[in-house]
Amino acid sequence: SGIWNFTTIIAAPEQPVLSSPADSAIEVSINPALQWAPAARADSYRVQVAIDSGFAAGIIADQPGIVSQSFSPSVLQYSTDYYWRVQSSNIGGTSPWTQVFSFTSALAPPSAASLLATPADNSTWLSLQPMFSWQPVASASSYQLQVSTAIFRA
Repeated sequence: SGIWNFTTIIAAPEQPVLSSPADSAIEVSINPALQWAPAARADSYRVQVAIDSGFAAGIIADQPGIVSQSFSPSVLQYSTDYYWRVQSSNIGGTSPWTQVFSFTSALAPPSAASLLATPADNSTWLSLQPMFSWQPVASASSYQLQVSTAIFRA
């Protein structure tokens, strides 16, 4: 018979390896860059971010077609547990999902202490050691007080 030739399809890519943020990281920015090591034979990646570890419900990002080894989900919420995973793809197929990494986003910054209590604005004849007080701010763990001889108005 005559000679025929054919080409086989490329093998499916290797599974990526997650790198950052580290598994179980805490105080992660609400604008993180999720990063992983490149996978052999990968043409693109798919990333999923969820609020449940099983990815059954609560997927907040499902992004296929990523050609770099990084993905920044849209702004996340403060003080929330997130789970993420990645798979790689090429014309030959798709890798299994990576192991699931988790992270906890940072605490919300405290609001400004806008309700100064004492001394009252424009007070005069105060002692040389006045007592300063203000309304407590939710989630604040400390305060910084600045005193100046110049008048600053916002």
